[in-house]
Amino acid sequence: MSHPKNLILFVLTAIFILTGYSPLNSGFEGYEELSPKSISQMDDFAGRSVVFSDISYGTGEHQTYDIYLPVNRDHRKTRVVILLHGGGWINGDKINLNDMVATLLERMPDVAIVNMNYTLADAENFAFPTQFLDVGKVIDHVSMLSDSFQILPEFGIVGRSAGGHIGLMYDSVFDTDNKVKFVTSIAGPTDFTDPYLNRADNFEELLGLLVDPTAYSEDPLESLSPLHNINIFTSPRLLIYGQDDKKVPMSNGVNYSSALEDAGIKMRFKEFDAGHSNSWNDTQWNEAYDQIEEYVSLFLR
Repeated sequence: MSHPKNLILFVLTAIFILTGYSPLNSGFEGYEELSPKSISQMDDFAGRSVVFSDISYGTGEHQTYDIYLPVNRDHRKTRVVILLHGGGWINGDKINLNDMVATLLERMPDVAIVNMNYTLADAENFAFPTQFLDVGKVIDHVSMLSDSFQILPEFGIVGRSAGGHIGLMYDSVFDTDNKVKFVTSIAGPTDFTDPYLNRADNFEELLGLLVDPTAYSEDPLESLSPLHNINIFTSPRLLIYGQDDKKVPMSNGVNYSSALEDAGIKMRFKEFDAGHSNSWNDTQWNEAYDQIEEYVSLFLR
């Protein structure tokens, strides 16, 4: 018999799935794939573009990441962009962002890319705060290996859907060392108190199944909303949303951008005449990538 929590999470998926699907590429031109066991031999790969796949940063099934290291990497200037997939906090995989990896590598060949998986909510695991903590574990792991990777451990985060929410929350609440220099949220939820999101029957109960009750003593809807967690640790924001998004309403982006502006946080808000990010066309995605590339040049240099 299925675990009751799994059944309820299935219902949550049906009414509130935030997919981060992207078409997949078959490979990454010019990048040599290496085993994580080769990290200790990095001197042998100097002057070559390499990718290490499925590096473990914990003991969990999903606690792995890929890192793409450019040919001219330098510990004094090669910074890192972390990608966070979507999937409603209970689904998704880093492979769904392979097209984004390929595009960013082509546009920004001097930047290292980390494409990470994180713990998915299920009968044994809560999403929050586990997923935020997973981002921190990856940052710590990459920073620990920064000499081997020949990178400077300063980071930007780009997240789609649920991944956008995770990135926003990590930066404002957990990044007290200011290693994250900007966050891009592509159609990520910012306010769980928004009536559009919580109008579904039993929404708060369903969301509560994602939340570790020992970690949040106050109202989890506010505690888990980036809109209600703007503070001195909040880095510059790039917010990209669809005007006709039926999953994450554009009001989440509009209200969050207004609150950031009122708080004096550097931010940019971009809207498309479109729905959720998995429905955007090539022109819209190219515009989104233009914005991301500009943010990297502004805040990750």
